[in-house]
Amino acid sequence: MQQYTHETVKSIPHLPIYCDQYETYCQMSPSHWHDHLEIIYVLEGELQIFCNETNDLVCEDEFYVINSNKIHGTKSNGNIKALLIQIPYSYMESYIPDYEHIRFKECYRENRQDDKYEQMKALLQSFARIYQEKGIGYEFLLMSRLEEFLYLLYTNYSRKETDTSKESRQIARLKEVLQYIASSYNEPVTLNEAARMASLS
Repeated sequence: MQQYTHETVKSIPHLPIYCDQYETYCQMSPSHWHDHLEIIYVLEGELQIFCNETNDLVCEDEFYVINSNKIHGTKSNGNIKALLIQIPYSYMESYIPDYEHIRFKECYRENRQDDKYEQMKALLQSFARIYQEKGIGYEFLLMSRLEEFLYLLYTNYSRKETDTSKESRQIARLKEVLQYIASSYNEPVTLNEAARMASLS
């Protein structure tokens, strides 16, 4: 049985989100999941993103959205530079009351000519520049760009899904156990370990 790691994401100082610009060479991130909504914007190179049964190639100047609790992994093809943004479940839920049933479009390859897509991409470009420069009060600018991005994402590329997959339901059942584990231990926990602990409770 394949194991998936639950990743614990910590926000960075003065911001309710986690973000980073990173560079790698032929690196693979094994399959994992977390509550955070994740946005990856490729600044240079190519990145393969594996989400459940899909395998999408994200090229330079393209972005990809990974829904909360979605099992995913990545693999960089050669040199890559990317912007990573991870937004807590609680943050999204505070704006979208039925967030647990909301699914955002993930791959935007066929939307590259859309005006909304271009606006969202421009916001990520601005976000990356502001994050890199880190001028006085940059946190306000970052959040304003991100919230405008999320507004466009929610109003143009979201759907309500009431019939969730078996995998999503299993992850949902394990969330409470994992929250307890996260508050008690500092080591990463796999889904199998969490399931075993859940069966003992």
